[in-house]
Amino acid sequence: MNVYQSRQRTDGRWEFTMTDGSGGRGIGYCHAAPVLSDFVKLGIEVSEEEQARWREFESKYHTDGHATRGEAEECYRRFVLDNNTVLECEDRTQQRMCKVCGAWTTKFAMVGDHKIVQLCDAHRNKEELEKLVCKPSVIFSS
Repeated sequence: MNVYQSRQRTDGRWEFTMTDGSGGRGIGYCHAAPVLSDFVKLGIEVSEEEQARWREFESKYHTDGHATRGEAEECYRRFVLDNNTVLECEDRTQQRMCKVCGAWTTKFAMVGDHKIVQLCDAHRNKEELEKLVCKPSVIFSS
C-alpha cells in the first residue's frame, strides 16, 4: 500500500511524500527537478510532452522543504493542478450541474486520476478549477 501525505523531516521542515513498503520519498515538486539522463540510464522512456512539462515547471522543484504541513500540501495541490489536469472532457450521455453557476453541462475537468469537476464552457478554465480543488491531506492507494 502507498500512502501519500505531508511528513515532517528530521530537520523540522515538511514535504509531501509517498511512502511504501520500501521507504518514502518526496513527490510532486518536493524533490530535485527530474533529469532526463537519470531515466535513460534506467531504460525508462520519457515523452517529449513530459520533458516539456519538466522544463516549464523546473523552477518549482525544490529540496528545501516547507515551514508547515499546510505549505507542503499546497505545494502538492499545485503540482497536481499543473501536471495532471485535463480541462476538455465531456460525457455526452448525461448532463450535470456546473459547480460554479449551476448551468446544465455535459463537460467537466479531470484533476489527478479520479477527481471530476463539472464545469460549463464559461467556467471550465484553470482559474475556476483552482478555486474548487482542495489541498490533499492523506491519500491511500494500492
